[in-house]
Amino acid sequence: MRTGRKRKPNVRRDARGKSRGEIEAIDPDSIAVRVRELRKAGFTAGFAGRHASDALAGFTLGVLHLRWQANKDDPGGISREQFDTGQAWNRLVRRHAAIMGYRLTIHTPSFIMVGGGIDCAPEPEEREIVGIRRKWSDCYNALMSACRDHGLRVSIVTYGACIENWPVGALSHKDLGDLRIGLNALGQVV
Repeated sequence: MRTGRKRKPNVRRDARGKSRGEIEAIDPDSIAVRVRELRKAGFTAGFAGRHASDALAGFTLGVLHLRWQANKDDPGGISREQFDTGQAWNRLVRRHAAIMGYRLTIHTPSFIMVGGGIDCAPEPEEREIVGIRRKWSDCYNALMSACRDHGLRVSIVTYGACIENWPVGALSHKDLGDLRIGLNALGQVV
C-alpha cells in the first residue's frame, strides 16, 4: 500500500513515474475566444472545439493552414509550403528590422512562440548581415514582381497577414487569393 501525498493528475511523468512538471494548458477563457474566432473563420463547431487548443489556431497563418488541413480544396486555406514560407518571411523581416535599426511594434503570436524575439540575439557577423539584406531584397523583388502582374494589394495583404497578423475575418476572398500569390512568390526565394 502506498503512503504519502497523492499524485498530481496533470503532470508529465517519466517511465519510473517521476514528475517532469505540469502540462502546459491554455486558459479556458482563451480557448472559448479561439472557438468563437474559428467559428467566425468558417469552421464547424466540432472542428473549432477540437482545434482551439492547437497553437496554429492562435494566429492568422495558422488558422489559414488549419482551413487547408480540414479541406484541401478550400480556397480560404494555405498549404504547408505556403505556411512555412510565411513563417520564414516573418522571421526574415524581423531579423532585417533588427539589423537595419528600425522597430516593428507588432508581435505576432507565431513569432512569440518560436523564441520571443531578436532583441536578445547576439550581434551578427558581417557575412550574416549581408546574407539577410540580400534575402530581404530578393523577397521584396519577388513580391514586387507579383504586384506587377496582380496589383499592389498582393504585397499589402501578404505583409498584413504574415507580419501584422490581420484577423482572418478581415481578409476578403480576393485578399486570400492575393495572399497565396504573395506566399508563392516569396516561396521562390525564401
